[in-house]
Amino acid sequence: MLRIFGHNFTTRWGAENEEKMIKVYSNCLQVELFLNGKSLGIQKRNSQDFPAAGLRWNAAFKKGLNTIVAKALNTTISDTVMFMYQTDVWSKPSYATVEKIATTNDTTTVQVKVFDNKGIPCLDATNWVRYSIAGDG
Repeated sequence: MLRIFGHNFTTRWGAENEEKMIKVYSNCLQVELFLNGKSLGIQKRNSQDFPAAGLRWNAAFKKGLNTIVAKALNTTISDTVMFMYQTDVWSKPSYATVEKIATTNDTTTVQVKVFDNKGIPCLDATNWVRYSIAGDG
């Protein structure tokens, strides 16, 4: 078993060159981690070393698209995560967009994104969004 923490974090944020911790959960003895094709080294699992049993690395992400790949040594097990890294600092939320993500049977899934007045995504916005349906639906 091998799993990079944060598969559902499609956008992450921080300052340029700010180191972030990458955690890998695995029952394999050794794991090598790659960030954008470059090896960050091999860590040996130690169940007494928290968090992630010692399978953690610190790295600075580049602005834009990043790819993390974890590979267990001596096996074919691997895991990959891709995400956008945002370094732009946002201000007060100004507007929101609604995007249809999927429709299955009678259910439509939408995603709301909140932006400041310069169009920068407000990634930690906690505004309430209320929906209503009018007409045939």
